[in-house]
Amino acid sequence: MENEKLELKILKNSEEYIAEVQRILEEAPTYCINVSGKPASPEDAKEIFSSIAPGKEYDDKFVFGIYLNNHLIGCIDLCRGYPDEATVIIGLLLLSEKYQRKGFGTQAHKKLEEIIKGWKNFEKIRIGVLIPNQEVLPFWKKIGYKEKAISPYKHGNIETEVITLDKMIN
Repeated sequence: MENEKLELKILKNSEEYIAEVQRILEEAPTYCINVSGKPASPEDAKEIFSSIAPGKEYDDKFVFGIYLNNHLIGCIDLCRGYPDEATVIIGLLLLSEKYQRKGFGTQAHKKLEEIIKGWKNFEKIRIGVLIPNQEVLPFWKKIGYKEKAISPYKHGNIETEVITLDKMIN
């Protein structure tokens, strides 16, 4: 990992970035199958850019690209101030499978935490992990997240449960 530069950059809702995020989804088939039961569809990347938490404005929604040496290897989708004003919720932190389990997710999360700390007034970061994707729980727990609740989850034809995890911002 020496001489490798990992950066987060805000991605705008444009055809170029939608195509790049779509590539990441297609390069992470295990995630897509775990959460939706099927490979990524052409609409999935568009939904990442267009979906927003209830009651929030697009000023509070961010899609970050995770770049390694200027090559997009992953993405982060988040919303500030949801479900309460002191919380930032991560809707997705996903790396192309060939970059998983190499420390890049941990590095990207550290950089994300620094960005969130710069926003002020936020006390915690929340993530929801669907039960079919619970293989990622060790990652979240290793970087300091604590399980808070398990609740029903329904989105489209997907019905399962979601594990909510929080991490306090120091």
